[in-house]
Order: sequence, then structure tokens, then C-alpha cells
Amino acid sequence: MAGKCIDKVIVEKFRHLENVEFKLGKHITIISGCNGTGKTSLLGLIGHVFTYKKHNTIYNRPFETQFSEIFRFSDKYDLGGTHKYSILFKDKTTKKAVSRETTEKGKKRFRIDVGERTTDKGKIEKPVQYFGLKRLIPLAEEKESSVKFNTEDNLTDTEKHAFNSLYQQIFATSINVKPEHAKSTNKDNYTPITDTYDSYGVSAGQDNIGQIILALISFRKLKDIDDAYSGGVILIDEIDATLYPAAQKNLLDLLLNQAKDLDLQIIFTTHSSDILNYIFSRKTSFFKHFTEFVYLDNSIPKIRVLQDKLDLQSVLADLNHEALTTTKPKRVNLYFEDNEGKIFFNNIIKNKSLADKVKSQNVSLGCGNYANLIKARFPEFNNSIVVLDGDYKSVLENKYKKRVVFLPGVVRPENVIKEFLQSIDENDKFWDTNIGGYNKRAFTQSIIGLNDDRNSMKNWFNTNKVHWGKGCSKLFTRWKEANEEEVECFLNDFIKKLNSILNP
Repeated sequence: MAGKCIDKVIVEKFRHLENVEFKLGKHITIISGCNGTGKTSLLGLIGHVFTYKKHNTIYNRPFETQFSEIFRFSDKYDLGGTHKYSILFKDKTTKKAVSRETTEKGKKRFRIDVGERTTDKGKIEKPVQYFGLKRLIPLAEEKESSVKFNTEDNLTDTEKHAFNSLYQQIFATSINVKPEHAKSTNKDNYTPITDTYDSYGVSAGQDNIGQIILALISFRKLKDIDDAYSGGVILIDEIDATLYPAAQKNLLDLLLNQAKDLDLQIIFTTHSSDILNYIFSRKTSFFKHFTEFVYLDNSIPKIRVLQDKLDLQSVLADLNHEALTTTKPKRVNLYFEDNEGKIFFNNIIKNKSLADKVKSQNVSLGCGNYANLIKARFPEFNNSIVVLDGDYKSVLENKYKKRVVFLPGVVRPENVIKEFLQSIDENDKFWDTNIGGYNKRAFTQSIIGLNDDRNSMKNWFNTNKVHWGKGCSKLFTRWKEANEEEVECFLNDFIKKLNSILNP
């Protein structure tokens, strides 16, 4: 992102926020936490360090936050010099702010000065838009005498088309809307109307989205007309308010795409479990490199910021004032690529008192399918172990080591057994010494002309296993004797991962 991209916020002291800091996402930052943790205050502090006088928005408002929209200061508790914070930027520069008391027209005023109080060392020039909860007041609840419609229309046909298109994406509708200018005591904006209802019939959610869309269109216009444009900031308090779950998710997708295109940092607060579920589930894909999640925790008297290594269950438990409980599974599910791998595994763990702790599932999937399910954080694999053939170990061991074990060897289980039988001589105790028994010569005959492909090896394995004892136990007992070190290494790895699930 060009220009002054915010990297970090450090609050030395602002009301109940003290010595807290957090990173901002390249394009999206989600701030969550219980009521009274200072989420809205953080939006105000961020927006206050910027100013922009060159152009107004489409709805003829400055690209600036109004401090009075966010804060009302207390003569008793808000004292000059006690509030201090810093905004750090990606270019390694810092902008500091500190509170100050003054008297204007005989009244005590409270100000927060940004940088040094000189013309060129104060606020940073960057366009900002803030959306507080006032945006949610329906026009129908305003005094009728204060509401005026169509007093101005600054939108081009292209912008009206964009308004309609973005609206349809968020609400997944084919209904066409057009923006109608509406001005009242609390609002000066465009609302989405149709051929069947006017601004009085617009819901709070539709009005909310209409205002956010207009902000995006305003930034796009600014990008077109300002040669020095280098991105901007949008601050939204309680982004989920008045929106149903699907609209919330669609809005997040749209905001990220627009933020990339317009070089925006969009910072919003939310309590929505739907948004939190969506963000956490998609953190590894669509949102991964562009998003930061910030949680303000007030479970102890001092508010603390939690950001790295947060999990959804802990966050939702705190928002619901519940203690997070971990249910230990009685048995761990095991998944295999095929039946041959299951036979191999069952013989390795035999007599190791592990059978009552695991349950083999009758599911056979390819290694790639398991890898995709684990990568997508499919819930089942949080408390399961996938047993893969050894031929994938060199490729996947470092990627999926937490819930995956690899069978001994560097080839398929069938090939491991074939190579072992080839390696022992005809006098080995494994072979049947009776005439017509399963001896080295019978084995050698079975592999003449055998192709080394998956299906051929499986057919060979299943045809010959009748000679290897019940459940292939005779064969694997001998194989384990010859491969004690590999068996021990596998068991140690498996038991370690098993215990991490059973005794987290």
C-alpha cells in the first residue's frame, strides 16, 4: 500500500486503556471484545491523526473524523496531559498525540494535539471516513419537518450503477436500487430506494449499507481526481449492526476486494459471532495476508490486547462469559489411505496397549484429499490422526506434522513388504519348510512380471496375504524383529500425537 499505511497503535494512556498496543492489518482490522473495553475509542484515536482538506466526499462531507462525533470528555476525569498515544507507520515514522486543556469563549475545552503544534508537523494528510452508531437512526424516527429529499444529486450515472451493483452483491439480490439524497437532523446521505418504496421505507440495515457503499464510491472518485492519492482509512463502529448473517459475510468479502483496489485500511468493531466464525474459518485463505484480529480482554481489571494465536472457541467463550471447557475424546479416530496401510498399522501397535485408545474409521482417501481437509481445518481432524504411507513423508512431513503420522519405509506398504521378503534368504525362519508350503521360491514366482504400479501391488498384496498368518501377523512379527529401530521411532511419534489429543 502506498502512502502512510498504519502498522501499529500504541496507547500509553487513554481513559481505561493503558499500555496497550496492537498491529493493524494491511487492509482489514477487526476489533472485538465485551462492552466497555474501548473499541470505539480506538477508532476515534486512529482517525484523529489524519486530516484532508483538498476534496469532500460525494455526500459533501470532509474526508475527516469529527472528534465530537466519537468523544464527550469529562471535566472530572479527562485531564490535560494524561491521555497519550502513538500511531506507527510502515515507513518507520511515528505520530504522537497528547491531551491538552484549553479555554474557549469562557468554557473549558479538551483537545488532543497530534504531533507538534505547527502547520507542517501536525496531522497527516490522508482521507478518512468514520461511521458511528448515529448512522443507524432510521429516517422514519427523525422529525418529519427536518427531513428533506433530493436537495442535491452529485452522483454520475456510472456512480449510481456502481451503487446498485455493490448493493446487490451484499444483499444477494437482483432488485435494482438507486440512491436518493436525504438530509435530516442526524443524516446527510443517500439511501437506496426502489420503484416500490422511498427513503421512509428503507430499513436500518439497507441504510447502513448505503452509507458504507457511498464511502467506497467516494474513495474511488477521489482516486480518480487526486493525482497524489495514496489510499485512505475507513472506520466503522459495530459493522454488523442491523445486518443479517449472510449480508455480514458478503460485506466483508466486498470490503476486502474494495480495500485492495483502493489502497484502503478498513478498521471495524464487532461482537458478531457470525463474523468471527467467518473470519476465523477463512483466515488461511481469502483473508490470511490482509487481516488482523484484535481482541480486547477485560476479564481482569486491566484491559489487555490479545492478538496472536487466538482461537475462535476462546473468543466466543469470553464474549458469552463462559469458561472454556475442553472435552477429552475417549478414543481417537484413525484414518488411512487404504486397507493395506491399516493392516500395517494394526500389526505395528499390536501388544502395545493402544487398541482401546483408538478407533479405525472405514474411510479410504488419497493423501491429497486428507491434506486438503487438514489445511482447511476440517473440525474432525482436530481430534483425529491420519496415518499416511511412507512414500509421502519427504514431501508432507513438515507441512502436516501435528495430526499426521507416516508408516515406516519410504515406499507404499505393499512395496515395503515385497522388498523385505526379497531381502531374507530361503533359510529364514519365516518361510514354510514343508513341501508345497509358502517358501522363498513361491514368493519369487509371485513377483515375476509384477508391475510396480499401485493397483498391481495391491492385487499382489491381497493375493499373498493368505500365506502370512491371521491378519498378516506372522509376516509382521518377523518384519518388526528385523526393523526394531523403525518400529520404535514410529511408535514414539504416534504415542506423542495420541497423548496430545487425549491429554491436551
